[in-house]
Amino acid sequence: MAENFADAYWPGRFDGQTGVLTGGDIAHAAARQLVREGARVYFSDISPERAETVADDLNALVANSAIAAPLDVTAEFDVASFFDRVISEVGRVDFVLHSAGITDTDDMRAPIWEMNMEAFRRRQEVNLVGSAIVVKHSAR
Repeated sequence: MAENFADAYWPGRFDGQTGVLTGGDIAHAAARQLVREGARVYFSDISPERAETVADDLNALVANSAIAAPLDVTAEFDVASFFDRVISEVGRVDFVLHSAGITDTDDMRAPIWEMNMEAFRRRQEVNLVGSAIVVKHSAR
């Protein structure tokens, strides 16, 4: 078994394939490996600046390998439009890595009686509902 991603490098494994990645650090790390192996990716993040920064990093690693795509996974119309865009530009989506989520709020480890329910609802909207929306529209 490979010790790390560098040990698992397989040039050309994803040649000609296009993927959609949502989220932050996990998606960024995976995207670095995927583009090194030939994939072209649409990298989405709720922050337009973060999506651009990651796409710039990927394009510096492998020229013309990434397109930035700001996206709020809880906005179903936007997610549907995003997948429509990828399909219209490429013709298909070969893979999706959905890792958008909220994990860094202070009250996540708090006892339920101290939990901020508004923050809890937002986490559920992003982590659960957002996941369902991405799966729904990527499955088309």
